[in-house]
Amino acid sequence: MSLGPIFHSKSAVSDQPPNAAFYEWNSPRNSMTIRLDVDTARRLALVVKGGFEALPTRGLEVGGLLLGRSTPEDRPTTIIEDFEPIESEHCRGPSYTLSEKDRGLLASPATSCGSHCRQGTGADMIATAADGGS
Repeated sequence: MSLGPIFHSKSAVSDQPPNAAFYEWNSPRNSMTIRLDVDTARRLALVVKGGFEALPTRGLEVGGLLLGRSTPEDRPTTIIEDFEPIESEHCRGPSYTLSEKDRGLLASPATSCGSHCRQGTGADMIATAADGGS
């Protein structure tokens, strides 16, 4: 399980230009791959850093939409090419918990997507029902 930059040439999985850089993660059983564009990772890191620096003790959680595509091959590959930060009212404190108003803004067809991200600052980071987990 290594997360490191890779360089690949044009392939059936990507229409990125040759030498496009990605971070790549392969599942422990090698059943799927996730590729994250290096430039997107850098921009995402700036948003996360801004959240950490927003409050003096624990930081402010941030979240947003991951934009990309996936391939339905024997070994599915998800390619994350961009992200869109989604503001939160933070009406319940520093946690990234979307209010009804926040959710209403995401309900339009223009914001329909298949994945989202949430950066956590607490000690126990787990998926919750609000994340689409259990």
